[in-house]
Amino acid sequence: MEKTCTKCNLKMKPAKIMSFGASIKIAEKSSKLLDNKGSSISFYVCPKCGIVEIYADKPENFA
Repeated sequence: MEKTCTKCNLKMKPAKIMSFGASIKIAEKSSKLLDNKGSSISFYVCPKCGIVEIYADKPENFA
């Protein structure tokens, strides 16, 4: 998935959060953490200004 920085209009680079073995997941505030209604997340960083954006890999799970 290609992302463009909204500030610099440059192609953003995929990035990772170092979590030392634990995965990071988002879920709706009202859902239980272990159900399948959440999504893994992807991070992107602008190589010029440093803005970091976070995207749900499965946004349809929040519909």
